[in-house]
Amino acid sequence: MDLNRPSTGKIAAGRYSKDVSATIDPLWPSSVKMAPHAKGFGWVKYVFTVNFNKLRLGALAPVLAASQEVWVLNSTLPTSLLQGVPPLIAQTAWKKSTIPVSLTLPSETLTMGQIVSVKVQMNPFTDKSKYMGQTIDVLKASFILREHILGNAPGGQQFKYTRDVISVPITEGWPHSIGPWEKTVNLTMPTSPQVSPTTTTKYFKISYTIILVMKLKAGSQKEKKADDYELQGMHCCHFFCL
Repeated sequence: MDLNRPSTGKIAAGRYSKDVSATIDPLWPSSVKMAPHAKGFGWVKYVFTVNFNKLRLGALAPVLAASQEVWVLNSTLPTSLLQGVPPLIAQTAWKKSTIPVSLTLPSETLTMGQIVSVKVQMNPFTDKSKYMGQTIDVLKASFILREHILGNAPGGQQFKYTRDVISVPITEGWPHSIGPWEKTVNLTMPTSPQVSPTTTTKYFKISYTIILVMKLKAGSQKEKKADDYELQGMHCCHFFCL
């Protein structure tokens, strides 16, 4: 935008200020700053720039310029994502399908800074298992928020990589019983600029997964026989800001 003085002329020495407003289009993507990586990187950047010009031989000539990057978050959520959203349930099994387990999240749409209640449900060993009737012991567990980045370089080369944004260990309070049992853990989602909202552009796509990693064993097993087990509760989720 151009701001013109009512008349040209010299400006006396002193301190001057002027308030300027600008409208940010709600359809613009949020700011994104991907960590540099050997396979590629990218960003969506917004910068306010001011140029001071003066008349010289009948034309404007720049004499001073200043700029400041700003972090922009698009807080517009589609109405369909706010009404009657069902919980998201991920189900799988441990030990060759002999222990059904599920992870339940309030929805597939999360917001920055949200406290998310994640429910873990574990069922007993099935009658197909040699451990039927034994306890299911959780030796350790952690919840991970994993960021997935798929990029398309201008030359056509594609790259992708992941990083774990947060990892929350939960070492206590897990039941040691035959089951079934459940446990609810409250996770606080990170905020910007630590994470960017779910983003889909021509050059890159950002999505997130909540993952539960547990080290499990049957009651009769020794700890050295325990297995690490990963359950992806949310794949390519919608992650927005409010």
